[in-house]
Amino acid sequence: MKKLLIAVVCMLSVSSFAQDLKFGHINTQDLISVMPEFQSAQKELEDTRLMYVTEMQKLETEFQSKYTALSQEAEKLDPAIRASRQAEVEKMYENMQNFQQTAQDNLQKKQMELMIPITEKVKKIVAQVGEEMKLIYIFDMQEGTPILYHSAQSVDVLPAVKKKLGL
Repeated sequence: MKKLLIAVVCMLSVSSFAQDLKFGHINTQDLISVMPEFQSAQKELEDTRLMYVTEMQKLETEFQSKYTALSQEAEKLDPAIRASRQAEVEKMYENMQNFQQTAQDNLQKKQMELMIPITEKVKKIVAQVGEEMKLIYIFDMQEGTPILYHSAQSVDVLPAVKKKLGL
């Protein structure tokens, strides 16, 4: 009887403890997409991308011009001059390829550089909201995360985070 009484007391305390557990969820992509910092970062990234596109177009135009001239004159040129011009056109093509790769790498670095402070700010504010709301966990509900289910008891902290960010 004594063991049964202890088991009942333990079960009651565990069930009351389990009811105090609070979980939250947020879709950080929904939050980040409305942040002014994100809008500014997107504009800066697009401006940088356009700069690279413009430069690439200049390189392509110059390459096409040299290539067309070489194609039209190739048969009339001395073999040594033709070889020199072919080498020049090949070098231009190689430089274009290198520029394109460098531009792509730089854009990826720039995107990371611009997004890190934004995601850090989101993490910090979400942690503050979690502490204020006395939540045990806050799960990110963005697509691609391994959350298979969330109940109605899970608290959506997006409104509280937006409020804290002044959005």
